[in-house]
Amino acid sequence: VPRRADLDRQLAALEDDGATVLALGPLQEDAVRSLAADVLGSPPDAAVQDALEQAGGNPLYLVELLRQDGRAPVPSSLVRLVQRGLADLPARDMRLLQDAAVLGSTVVVADLAAVADLPVDETARACEDMVAAGVLVHDGGGTLRFTHDVVRQALVDSLSAPVLASLHERVAWRLAAHGSSPLRVAEHVLCSRPRPGDRRAVDWLRRAAAEQVRHAPSTAADLLGQALSLLAPDETDRAVLLAEHVEALLRAGAVDGARRAAEDGLSDQLPTDVRERLLVALTEARTAAGDLAGVLTSAGEVLATRQLSTAARARLLALVANAHDVLGQPAAADATALRAIDVAADDPLATRGRVMAQLVRADVARVTGDLERAVLLAEGVRLEEDERGPLSPWPPEVFVGMALYDADEMDRAERVVAEGLRRGHRWGRMTYQPTLHTIAAHVLASTGRWDDALSQARAALVLADDVELGFLQDWTRGIAAELLVRRGDLEEAQRILAPLTCTTDASTRPRVVLAQALLHEADGEESTAHRLLSSQWSLSAGSRPEVRALAVDTMRLALACGDEAATARVVSTMVDLTRSDDAMAGLRGLALLCRGMATGDVDVLLRAVEVLAGAPRVHELHTGRAQAGLALAAHGDDRAPTVLRAAVAGLEDLGARREVARTVAAARALGVEVGRPREARRPDSGPEALTPAEREVASLAATGLTNPQIGERLFVSPRTVQSHLASTYRKLGIRSRVQLAAMLSTPPR
Repeated sequence: VPRRADLDRQLAALEDDGATVLALGPLQEDAVRSLAADVLGSPPDAAVQDALEQAGGNPLYLVELLRQDGRAPVPSSLVRLVQRGLADLPARDMRLLQDAAVLGSTVVVADLAAVADLPVDETARACEDMVAAGVLVHDGGGTLRFTHDVVRQALVDSLSAPVLASLHERVAWRLAAHGSSPLRVAEHVLCSRPRPGDRRAVDWLRRAAAEQVRHAPSTAADLLGQALSLLAPDETDRAVLLAEHVEALLRAGAVDGARRAAEDGLSDQLPTDVRERLLVALTEARTAAGDLAGVLTSAGEVLATRQLSTAARARLLALVANAHDVLGQPAAADATALRAIDVAADDPLATRGRVMAQLVRADVARVTGDLERAVLLAEGVRLEEDERGPLSPWPPEVFVGMALYDADEMDRAERVVAEGLRRGHRWGRMTYQPTLHTIAAHVLASTGRWDDALSQARAALVLADDVELGFLQDWTRGIAAELLVRRGDLEEAQRILAPLTCTTDASTRPRVVLAQALLHEADGEESTAHRLLSSQWSLSAGSRPEVRALAVDTMRLALACGDEAATARVVSTMVDLTRSDDAMAGLRGLALLCRGMATGDVDVLLRAVEVLAGAPRVHELHTGRAQAGLALAAHGDDRAPTVLRAAVAGLEDLGARREVARTVAAARALGVEVGRPREARRPDSGPEALTPAEREVASLAATGLTNPQIGERLFVSPRTVQSHLASTYRKLGIRSRVQLAAMLSTPPR
């Protein structure tokens, strides 16, 4: 480099004489790992493999990187190697390459010309020379990139820190002058190490944040945090910038950071509008963290003692209403939500508070059994967002999905949740995305897809940790642990529940208590399990969804412990819930099941099974069959074996191993042999071990789609895709997408 004319003539002569030209492409992934293992003396770990990607498969660069164990920055030996290779370039081309390296991994010729202050045609010709020399390569769409990123990094590393900062500063302001996006300008502003008080840098960081906050709120929060660090405490617009930063942190799901920043920044010296924004943001952060008692105390005090704008008052009232709702106080929640709606009236600035209050009212309607109204209210917010974009921090699909789930409309619920995930990613509404995964887990569990339900629950827990969504921990851990106990995975269930030192919120506690009770029962502590569920039943009696989740196991354990008063309470509550003509088939079937269990009435139990067969909740149906079969066996009815075999087969399909074992043992005690439980139909490893969701993700990954592209295709988050792929790799015993594609393309023997 550069390619000399006499070399070109020599190569042409060789070809004319019949020489064979070998084009040496980059080493493939397997060869890179093999080379790395040779140099290092052991297979490279994931961190080393990631670092080696910047070599672009060039074996010389790979070896130089591996001498530094692959983890260090570009080693000085490689910097010198690259410099020697470029030493004969004209000075102009070398400056262009340095500018290109500072611009980033991909380069637009017009941008490079602007930064270098050269005509575009002259810059284009120089770039083509460097393409011919093999330093740059066309990347499609009018962009260029370095053939090997390690060359770009070596060029950057060869510059001293002051020179590099100066180059970034020149790049930033020349890009700004030529109309580049605020984000591109801001990236170089940050790399230029701006000094405190640099107002121009602050302005561009804020402009970039405003551009990003809707679809990339974490990026916006980072930019605003950097801008804040450049302003002195007494700067006039620092307070507004602080409010913008806290709000961006909330949108990104950095709940703890938002809360701390709001608490540290609040003071009576702030302008009234900024103080209101911080008070509302702090209350939203406490809501997301699950500090509902703190919401009621602090927001109640602010509402009682301060003059507030209509918008701030409406939002605070909506947050208080939500706290009452989650704490199991539907009457107070509905009344407070109505106040918020009245306060907001037609004020366009109070729209956020109004729609939040409407969603709370939707959830109150759901909890109290008016599912049609719940869907209508929440769908109203969805339709409004279709026209105007995101209006609430809470995805309305959460409320629609839960209402449809309670109404046994599982297909609609699944579609709504998928749409909520898609819109959340598009709109940057990340904080409550894990909630949608948890609802998906409930829908999948109820319709018999327990493997996929557990995958969704695990994805929800990972995302909830990422966005610091404290209130979701109980709810999600509860459903995951319940499924694991029913499958006999007791150790994992205990591990899932271990972080929950206490559970106090009424709406999230029932599933946790149910899982804990099932664990106690598995340990032979039936009386403890019964006491837990009986106590929770008394707390949950006013909530139809909670009662439905607890009914059968509460009844079963009460019967096992001979607690007639508890069985009577369950029957009475279930009968009350199904008095109305619009009671769903599944709920009516459960009420019949509880009544039949309490009385041992075979006809009632068989009628319960008949009704449950018309509802979509598979586990409830098979549980009903098991109870009916045992009752038939107790009466010596020759229909018992047929009913029990159907129950056991259905429970086996779910993987409910503990319930299969319990049913088989109870049947044997009554003189009916159902047969030994079959092994789980899905093995632990190999292609057959993949769940439908894992197989779908794997097939798309094998075609070369990235995690974000797969997420867009399936309406799930990239983290969910990552979770499915990690599970797939473990089951298949592989480590790469190349291996995945090879395995999926090989027909089974």
